Amino acid sequence: MVLLLGVSLSIGARADADSVVPLTPLASNGVTLDSSERAVVELINSYRTRNGVPALLVGPALTRAAQAHSADMARRGYFDHGAFVTRLRRFGVRAPYVGENIASGTRPLAPAAIVRMWIQSPPHRENLLDRGFRRVGVGLAGGSTLMATADFAGG
Repeated sequence: MVLLLGVSLSIGARADADSVVPLTPLASNGVTLDSSERAVVELINSYRTRNGVPALLVGPALTRAAQAHSADMARRGYFDHGAFVTRLRRFGVRAPYVGENIASGTRPLAPAAIVRMWIQSPPHRENLLDRGFRRVGVGLAGGSTLMATADFAGG
């Protein structure tokens, strides 16, 4: 069984603490995406561009926050956004507009299946196609149950 939840919030802050990393290379500025995380970013960007929305850049702080959240959910066995704005700030994200998509499912859960679930869910799709978002961070973690987090920032 797959569980989904999506949230998009606006907050007031400056958007300069999370520098961006172009999609290639993804291992600079302290951010590394594995092949599945990279595939999720590429699929999100493909969906955005097919719908006339600019591609997202990978934000190092967003990536660290997303990876840490997925790992924490997998390690502690829960599925929830929690205080994601506070979490993003702890990782150095300072943006006036942030959002988050999460997904959970049993393995094998391919990147295409994760993005397809988000596309099929109206609140998740809104985040994927939100023109206000300029950066993304993706994290995948877990054993038999995979946790996926996509954190977005813009403004």
